[in-house]
Amino acid sequence: MALAPAVAALAGALLRSWSRNAPMAVQAVVFPAFLLFVFDTVLGATVSRMGGGDSIEGTAALIALVSVMQGSLVAAVFVTRDRDSGLLDRQWTLPLPRGAYLGSRVLAEFLRGLASTVVLLLVAVALGLRFGGGPVPLIAAVTLAAGFGVACSMFVLALSARTDEKTVLMVFGAVFLLALFFNTGFAPADAYPGWLRPVVEHQPMSPAIEAMRAFFRGEVDGAATATAVAWCAGLILIFGWWANRSLASVIGARR
Repeated sequence: MALAPAVAALAGALLRSWSRNAPMAVQAVVFPAFLLFVFDTVLGATVSRMGGGDSIEGTAALIALVSVMQGSLVAAVFVTRDRDSGLLDRQWTLPLPRGAYLGSRVLAEFLRGLASTVVLLLVAVALGLRFGGGPVPLIAAVTLAAGFGVACSMFVLALSARTDEKTVLMVFGAVFLLALFFNTGFAPADAYPGWLRPVVEHQPMSPAIEAMRAFFRGEVDGAATATAVAWCAGLILIFGWWANRSLASVIGARR
């Protein structure tokens, strides 16, 4: 089978499996929606007074990224279970191109990220988010969030290929908490101590948040968008290479 049909077939199987899994829906959609409501209700006015502008824009961008991160974590847990059960070994022995498995993960994560971001933005609209530039900037914002989700998924896939479920949860949980509270969507960069501000401004989530915030207004923040795209592309290439090598060494060696 050629690469493209193989990727599409495996991605479709992944999406169908995820759609039937209640924990994934809770982690990828329900929990982020609740978090969006809490952040906007409890912290929204405070962030606006601190100079963060309309807080719902930054909060919606932040929680959209949180949504795709959470979904990628649940998907990674499935990888560890499939590996331990032998399912990955059976998939690896199918007459498919070697890159089909990783390619299907990228496609499935991207489509899942699109869907979860759209749902989160609908919740944000109910909380007061408004879009100022028509469909094109909105599509750009959703696409950027989905691309960020693919980058996260490559990171957790690389981890889950060789480690157990508890280790994946521990490592990703630590990264998740740091990213959640130290970014420009949670609070303006000026609200952080001076020594911490460069870290906050340049960690991967902050430029993505600023780019999405501009897209919501119908504008384009060229510097933030370029930085966010560079972060996503770099993380996908580095961790995608690592994930592919890890999978090949763990599973492919037994082919």
